Amino acid sequence: MTLMSDGLTALHTLMNTNASVEITYATTSGNVSLSSVPGQLLYEQVGDGVTQDLTRRNWFVLAADLVIGGNSVTPTRGDTITFSAEDRTEVYAVFGDANLPHWEYTDSGHEQMEIRSVLRSTS
Repeated sequence: MTLMSDGLTALHTLMNTNASVEITYATTSGNVSLSSVPGQLLYEQVGDGVTQDLTRRNWFVLAADLVIGGNSVTPTRGDTITFSAEDRTEVYAVFGDANLPHWEYTDSGHEQMEIRSVLRSTS
């Protein structure tokens, strides 16, 4: 481990302890509940004659926690992340765009992931 990697791991641990929320990550093979630090929340308007508001959110998770049925999971476009707060549930789809991949490791040791998503439904 390098000093930078050790520092990133310590920072993620500190953030996870103080700012994490419980999410459910689901794929076609099952789901897992895990802690995540919600990241940047963006609102965008896109259009081709139609204006639509998109809500995007980044989720920071430990790669070791993203295990379903005993197998490590690599995020795939279309997987879902469900987050409940107070009296509302939000479902996000894993989604990237032309400029950013849908997920990436945030450290050189591949211990932490940033997963990008777009809001699909709220209830």
